[in-house]
Amino acid sequence: MFDNIGGKIKTMAKVLLWIGIVSSLVGGIVLIAIDDDLIPAGIGAFVGGSLLSWLGSFLIYGFGQLIEDNQALRRKLAPENLSETHASIALSKEEIRETTQAEKVVVENEKDDSEDANNGEGNGGLKKVILIICVLVAVIVLFFIISMFGR
Repeated sequence: MFDNIGGKIKTMAKVLLWIGIVSSLVGGIVLIAIDDDLIPAGIGAFVGGSLLSWLGSFLIYGFGQLIEDNQALRRKLAPENLSETHASIALSKEEIRETTQAEKVVVENEKDDSEDANNGEGNGGLKKVILIICVLVAVIVLFFIISMFGR
């Protein structure tokens, strides 16, 4: 029941996000359907409820991620793994230099790949957020138009 609790918290965050978004949309539709004077409140429920669900899921998901990371660190620093840790610390200076140079090359290659993937903009996450907001606005406008012509 309490195994992999970090993963379960992260899954719960995803489920609560979708429950919040769907309930915001349903609540907004109900408000718009009740009375024409409640159209601004319905739109507020669409947008506000969805955004609050989205932001709240960040906090819950982040907490789950912290727990997973903490468990991974505890496993790595467990007494049975200490001999491996001490062995990895005992690398010679030459091995450290070689590793550092190889990591620099990998990081430079990853930067080039990410710039190519994003056409040099480097803001793929921002594009997704803007796309989600545009979809939500389109849904709100669609429901608004349907409610205007439905009466």
